[in-house]
Parts: sequence; structure tokens; C-alpha cells
Amino acid sequence: MKQTVFFIFLLFLTCILSVHCKKDSVEKSNQNNTNSCDTTNVTYARIFSILSNNSCTGCHGAASSVPLNNYENVKAAALSGRLVGAVEHLSGFTPMPNSNQKIPECDRKAIKAWINQGTKN
Repeated sequence: MKQTVFFIFLLFLTCILSVHCKKDSVEKSNQNNTNSCDTTNVTYARIFSILSNNSCTGCHGAASSVPLNNYENVKAAALSGRLVGAVEHLSGFTPMPNSNQKIPECDRKAIKAWINQGTKN
């Protein structure tokens, strides 16, 4: 009887520890993903790369109502709040891309950092 109770206790303890360790592992993984996004000294070259890689420049050329084809146009969209409003899918802005999926979080962070760092060319 004592052996059965001891065995059940060990099984219970093993389950508790494995769930706890898995939770720690997931939390550390999420922290690592967040920390791997470098937002120091973001320049326009990186922002243009983000816009190109996410197909923004395909629709937002020179003839677009919101052109994102050069530094001055992207800077204007950034400073007006339209760029962040669109990529973050904020209320009052047309979400971009206009699918339900946002561009990657690191790209959105880089755009905000670029704006906060003075929209460097």
C-alpha cells in the first residue's frame, strides 16, 4: 500500500515538474525571439527593405494615394502616423497589408524605432 501511494506521488510530481519546465522553456523562447530583433540605429535602407519584402512598394508606387517609393514619401507617411497605423492595423487606418495578417512583429518594431530615432535616411 505504501509503495502504491509513493508511486502515485512520484507520478504526480513528475507531471507537475514537466508542465512547469515546458512553460519555462516556452517563455524563454518567446523572450529570445523578442530580444533578437535589433532596433538600434534603424535607417531608411532597412525600412525600404521591409516595405519591399512585404510587397508594400508593389501597390504603393509613385501614382498611389500613399506612395512609398522613396525616402521623402515614406518619411511623410511615417510622420503623419499613417505608416504605423496601417501596419499595426489600428482603428481609423486601412490595415496593411490588407489581408488579416500583419507584417512580422520585428518589422513593425523597426518601423516604430526608425520614426522614434528621427527617420534617418
